[in-house]
Amino acid sequence: MPDSFDDFNEIDSCYRATEEQNRRKLMKDAKPEWHQLKSFVARFALEAKAYDGQKFEWSSSSSQSDSLRLKNVTVTFLDEGERDGTLSCSLQFAGMPLRRGDMGIANGSPPVPVEWFIRPVLLDEGGVGWFVCELGQTFSSAELAREIVEELSKYYKAYEKTYKRWPAA
Repeated sequence: MPDSFDDFNEIDSCYRATEEQNRRKLMKDAKPEWHQLKSFVARFALEAKAYDGQKFEWSSSSSQSDSLRLKNVTVTFLDEGERDGTLSCSLQFAGMPLRRGDMGIANGSPPVPVEWFIRPVLLDEGGVGWFVCELGQTFSSAELAREIVEELSKYYKAYEKTYKRWPAA
């Protein structure tokens, strides 16, 4: 505990300087870490990894958002620019109809798209990681890549379960 007001001001000044240094580090390192996260996820497709007999497929394009696909479901990496100087990103898990007319109410509904809002944070070891708002957890890029693939696999399973209940056209 500070002994005097001057001690308190010195501590406060050091705290503010550290906060500013951390903010600058996030501004500088978040974008490269976002690309690192996507490269970790892309590796599942490049290494021909599969789930339930279906291979992961990576799609990267300068005109569209990058995505990882597992048969008829995808996770799309959305870079929403900067907010208050901090990179704002999200991940959207969604499915696609298997054939024309499959989205009809009579057939039931596929799983609702899931969106994860992620924010860059400084990890204890000094690197940049990701806080997933919907999970209330912080991950390194490698850990989040595994979490993304697990969630996509769960989403695929739910999606396939819905479509298997539907009558053949």
